[in-house]
Amino acid sequence: MALSILYTVRDRKNATATMEINVPQAVTPANAILFASEMSKILDPLVTGAITRIGIVLSVPLPVTLQSVPSVGSDVEEGAFAQFRTSLNNLTSFRIPTFNESFVSQSSRDVDQTATPVAGLIAAMTGGIDVAPLGGTGTVVPSDKRNEDIVAINAFKEQFQSSRA
Repeated sequence: MALSILYTVRDRKNATATMEINVPQAVTPANAILFASEMSKILDPLVTGAITRIGIVLSVPLPVTLQSVPSVGSDVEEGAFAQFRTSLNNLTSFRIPTFNESFVSQSSRDVDQTATPVAGLIAAMTGGIDVAPLGGTGTVVPSDKRNEDIVAINAFKEQFQSSRA
């Protein structure tokens, strides 16, 4: 069973949404915390809301460099769907709430994978984050819930979600 890292994003209306990224269970808690913190920095420029919580089993302190106030117009119902392929060719995905629409290609729902923050996220998801410079050991590569390493992006699209309330 993989470790789940949860990110909570708040929009300007104080509505929240949660996204989940998994890492293999073999990752130490210390490395999982370092990975979670570094991944939040990669996700931060992709959202117009504010990342307000990172959790594994225990809450992880937010890096002080994250935006603390949601952008005007941020909305957790507006997001992007990122789907990845694993080493055994299975699919895994997550939704990024309050996704910054400036990273969506004009006249389509496709996310521009060449945009620097988007490419950074894809690289971190498929190649991992080296946590050694942060005091950890090795590189943490995300996985799916079956503990399979993520190796490629499959789809990245704008996605709207209707309110449940």
